[in-house]
Amino acid sequence: MKQCVQQNSKEVNEAMHTARSVSESLQLALTAAMSECEHWRSRFDTMKEQYEQEKEEKYQLKCEVQKLNVQLADQSEYSINMGTAIGTLLWRVSQSEQTIHSVLQGSKTEEFLQLVQGTLESYVQTYSNGTPYHPSQEESNESNFVLAICGVITNIAAAPYGRHFLMGSTSGCQLVDSYVEVLMQLLPPTFPKLRK
Repeated sequence: MKQCVQQNSKEVNEAMHTARSVSESLQLALTAAMSECEHWRSRFDTMKEQYEQEKEEKYQLKCEVQKLNVQLADQSEYSINMGTAIGTLLWRVSQSEQTIHSVLQGSKTEEFLQLVQGTLESYVQTYSNGTPYHPSQEESNESNFVLAICGVITNIAAAPYGRHFLMGSTSGCQLVDSYVEVLMQLLPPTFPKLRK
């Protein structure tokens, strides 16, 4: 019996030693896992903080873009209104043959002719790309601007000095060619004011 108790005692001690070793190993593994978990939690918190900062920056940038878009739209509207007003005034003033002499002797005449040509071609290309025509298109500030600068060219061409100037200038000849091409593209009932 003593031997049996010693044998049992030895087995219990070995089992306890093994259990202690396993417990220590598990404790070390648990500590390592907790340390790794803390490491990942720290990285998660850092990433979350960066995400929140980037989200805030993105929101601020989006607000700034919206603000700039509004400013750009306002500036564009202002420029269109100003261009329409000046174009209309110049159209009226250019009805006088004496004024045409003064206008054509200015230093920006070639630039003006090129501007008119580019504007007219762009306008017609924009609105004749298969988009259905609506009479209201000719009532916009953009259309009024195009009509005004085309009216100026029509007034210039109506005066003998103006015709001579247009035909003697490279920009003038190109503009006249553009006029002819545009008029061939604009079929009734589209753009009746522009065709006049």
